[in-house]
Amino acid sequence: KGPLLEAVFREYGIPFFVEETSSLGDTGLAAFVLDALNAVSGGFAYRDVFACLKSGLAGLSPGETDRLENYCLLWNIRGEGTWGQEAPWDRHPRGYVSERTEADEKELAEVDALRRKAAAPLLKLSGALKHAETGREYLTALTDYLLAADIRTGLSARAERLEELGDLQAARDCLSQWDALCACLDQFWEALGDVSLEEKDFLRLLELLLRNRDMGSIPAALDCVSLGSPGRLRGRKPRILLL
Repeated sequence: KGPLLEAVFREYGIPFFVEETSSLGDTGLAAFVLDALNAVSGGFAYRDVFACLKSGLAGLSPGETDRLENYCLLWNIRGEGTWGQEAPWDRHPRGYVSERTEADEKELAEVDALRRKAAAPLLKLSGALKHAETGREYLTALTDYLLAADIRTGLSARAERLEELGDLQAARDCLSQWDALCACLDQFWEALGDVSLEEKDFLRLLELLLRNRDMGSIPAALDCVSLGSPGRLRGRKPRILLL
């Protein structure tokens, strides 16, 4: 009944709060982190790269991502060498067509610029991970990548859009993702910072930690309806309780 109640409350402008605990591993931010790491560790495979780019946190708009993806699908582009090559991409943007128009050249230059914009932070992350040996070094590489991508600003912009749509709870939860991720990385640092790890072990342990990190929510308003299981009301004395 949860989704139905939420829809009714939104329709009538009744503030509400869903009392539930979710996993950090289920958030868009965690997916972005894992997709980026999988992209660089997997040799820039098409699926991993575009899972990262489509997150909305990689610095490209949906339209820019679509243009880049269409070109990569057209020419079956994959691999770190191709994404990171110094020479510009020069295959025809319309496929096996002999004639190149001015519009084709313009499209090709723009696609190559998008490629460089998307690939630069991933290539830097890839290089740092290849030289990492301890948990601390892996975490430093990942943190540098996240700071360079300005993830916090991206989450703030997403939260503002949610607020404009009237979903204050989702906006607050979106902002809390960054703090939860930082706490998770701090925990990893303290526990395994000095431990020698292989890249595959770092990825496995980080994913495990993200998926087991609970994210509690707090109400977006002081006076609101709380939706949740009876067990979550222990120790509280609500004025009105509907079962």
